[in-house]
Amino acid sequence: MSTKNRLSAGERKQAIIEAAIRLFSEKGFRGVTTRELAQAVGVSEPVLYQHFQTKQEIYSGILDSMSADLEAKVGQTRALIANPELTDREILRSMAMAMTQWYVEKPEFCRLLHFGALEAQEFSQLFFARHASLHFEILKNYFDQAMAGGRFRHVSSATAVWVFLGMVIHHQNTLALQHFNPYPQPIEQTLDEMLDLFLNGILAGAQSA
Repeated sequence: MSTKNRLSAGERKQAIIEAAIRLFSEKGFRGVTTRELAQAVGVSEPVLYQHFQTKQEIYSGILDSMSADLEAKVGQTRALIANPELTDREILRSMAMAMTQWYVEKPEFCRLLHFGALEAQEFSQLFFARHASLHFEILKNYFDQAMAGGRFRHVSSATAVWVFLGMVIHHQNTLALQHFNPYPQPIEQTLDEMLDLFLNGILAGAQSA
């Protein structure tokens, strides 16, 4: 019995999405044809088009399939910021560790984001609009509040977010894309030292150059 006869419509759609994630992360968005994708699932191209008529719809389906996980991460960030018992360092360290662990566990999605930036900007734009922009605004509001409360010195909160995310994302991209830790120390130690450097620059009383 063929795969298309064994699977329900919902299961077949999920199988297409899983195959798309695997193939796109291996070959890039431009390197995968609809015929190849259909073959990977065990269906014909007409059956594939019954579920996704364009690659853009597949991009959306990939993000839909990961929405629950991504939204959970946003919820965790909100909970960290709202916890009055945590220091700023504890909040930022927890964020950095959670982000790094997620990308280490899902290197294929990290590769998708890189291929998206190079080959399929529609995918990158969808990801930013649905998820990254929300996370960015949460962090920006957090920095704004810390500055208003006198804990952080007054700088551009948007710049502060980019600096924080930049150091963490670079680190996690290296781990996810190279499949090993190129730094001569544990991941936790690297993140702790990054945070020390970051906080020494943004804490109230820190001197600008």
